[in-house]
Amino acid sequence: GKFVEAHTGTIFLDELGEDFEKSVGVDFNVQEMANARGLPMKVAPGVLAAHRCYASLWKLCAANFYYLKILSVARARANGWSFPTRLVWACGVVTLVPALRLLRLAKSISRRPALLSTFLASMPVMLLVYYTAAFGEAAGYLFGLGDAEEKFLKWELNTPRIA
Repeated sequence: GKFVEAHTGTIFLDELGEDFEKSVGVDFNVQEMANARGLPMKVAPGVLAAHRCYASLWKLCAANFYYLKILSVARARANGWSFPTRLVWACGVVTLVPALRLLRLAKSISRRPALLSTFLASMPVMLLVYYTAAFGEAAGYLFGLGDAEEKFLKWELNTPRIA
């Protein structure tokens, strides 16, 4: 059968059915679907990953805003959420998610005390990025996709980055 190899290992598309087509634009949604079906998440041994960063905070925030807007629209569509459900999620994401992300990061930093000062110094930037992303997600739940895909592609594919 048809299959996709991604962050989730091998997922058979026939098994995911229509849900895959509704969510394929955002890899995180595919991971959520695989997890909900009990499909294992795997990391290929020997994979070397490199990350290239945006050269400015503005570009990082814009890309995060539009990515999360796309993710939220795909998530709401895949789950068949009504407007009241999307409203609850929008409120929750803005009020809870940035703090939860920061707490999770702080927990991981607690195991590496040498990074504490860097973590604390980076907190204003992290909060700005986390809240921008949260507002992008909320905007997707409340207002739909709009031109988010085109704008995200500009940032994702056509914006120079640094190593």
